[in-house]
Amino acid sequence: MTGSDELALTAPAIVRSTVEHLAYASWILDPRVGNARKRIARGQLEGLASSRSWYGVASSFGDSKNRERANEEYNLRDAQAKKIFYRSEIEYGEESGDIVKLAGERRPHTDKAIAGFGVIVEDRAFGKSLYKYLCAAAHPTAHAIQELLVATTRPDGRKDYQVGVADDDEYFARLTATAALAFHHAIRLFATYSGWPIKPLDGWLDEIRPALADALV
Repeated sequence: MTGSDELALTAPAIVRSTVEHLAYASWILDPRVGNARKRIARGQLEGLASSRSWYGVASSFGDSKNRERANEEYNLRDAQAKKIFYRSEIEYGEESGDIVKLAGERRPHTDKAIAGFGVIVEDRAFGKSLYKYLCAAAHPTAHAIQELLVATTRPDGRKDYQVGVADDDEYFARLTATAALAFHHAIRLFATYSGWPIKPLDGWLDEIRPALADALV
């Protein structure tokens, strides 16, 4: 990372980020939210959080140009929210002064968004178990190191362990299957919300289900 202009990210971190984004998209598209105003509130809160996150990253890297752009974007979203919602529907953070609640809606913490994702798609194991796996694989824990190691058996029966995840097809198949399943769940919600036919999507899932069954262990 220090010797190149390119930012290197591990596969688990990328898949984890993908699942988190899809979880928040599903939070906005949750079919249980029958009130259009609340759905708009969720969309506004997600936009505000995105702008603030962009601002924080730009500040950390000393990128004044993008920090300014992020601040302008946040101010624009903030002004939009104040036009859409009554003052009585807006709640601000005591320390940050940012909008944290609109029309009774508050953006959930990532863990709760993931758990909610599992409830929405009626797959609680996906919302909790697989996400915990991604977190464990993304952080410098013993589990993550274990995932990186590939065992080889010596002639005497003893095992040697070497870092060889780059050649471990099964490992990457699990990660790819996790991302594919999350994408299917989220796009299905979007299709349902938009009134699109979902049968083709479910047919696509049926086609790849055998691969998912082998990879999601």
